[in-house]
Amino acid sequence: MCLRPVKPSGAAIGARAVRDFAVAVGHFRITRATVAVPQPVRVTIGAKRGSYASPQSFLPQIRRALQSYSTRFGPYPWSTYTAAVMSDFAIGGYEYPTLVFMGSASEHQAAHETAHQWFYSLVGNDQARDPWLDEALAAWSETAVEPTHSLAFFESQEIPNALRNHLGQPMTFWDRLGFPAIFTGLMAQGVRAMAMLGDPSTVDCGLRLYAQANAYGIATNDKLLTALERFFPNAEAILAGYGVRFSGASSISL
Repeated sequence: MCLRPVKPSGAAIGARAVRDFAVAVGHFRITRATVAVPQPVRVTIGAKRGSYASPQSFLPQIRRALQSYSTRFGPYPWSTYTAAVMSDFAIGGYEYPTLVFMGSASEHQAAHETAHQWFYSLVGNDQARDPWLDEALAAWSETAVEPTHSLAFFESQEIPNALRNHLGQPMTFWDRLGFPAIFTGLMAQGVRAMAMLGDPSTVDCGLRLYAQANAYGIATNDKLLTALERFFPNAEAILAGYGVRFSGASSISL
């Protein structure tokens, strides 16, 4: 059973207690909705002029994602969430606290980009040193929301030999290999590593504790391990088998 959630101290109106920001400028077609998770979150989706996407087409996935992640990892910590659907790229996304950019053909990535509101926006990490802490955890999160990126889908991905057991590598390793390697080596391999821990709902309990303990801070591999070991005593051996490194110097008190 998961521990009772503690509401993050920085939760407030608008975009307080954020670690980063961005601005989307242009002519947008706008759709708006309010999603209760359980507090009301004002969702705005804008499709930039020249984009063939309808902003309404992104709303169902974003609504499901906010509801799923708020239940699994703790309530969405801000009162607004905005998705800017851009016309200058079709596939992909970029995350910032309370705001994401997505390509015009990226409805299927809405769940992944929304998951970054927990894993990077709320719980920060050094994205250059430990990219798996945001990309793998976002990919794990979406498996319960996005049908095309289910747990079975990620587990079916072939991990090239050159990427196996390199999950904990920094971005200097992944950048030279390109997105296909990031998808299989970071996301799919990361999902596989998390699945190897045990029951998915119990994995979510560990991630919920991780989010509680590190909200608005900068997390490390050791801090994630501290949370997961409350539920999976063999977590270090499993994750180390995929190439995640630990220093043994965690300072979390849970």
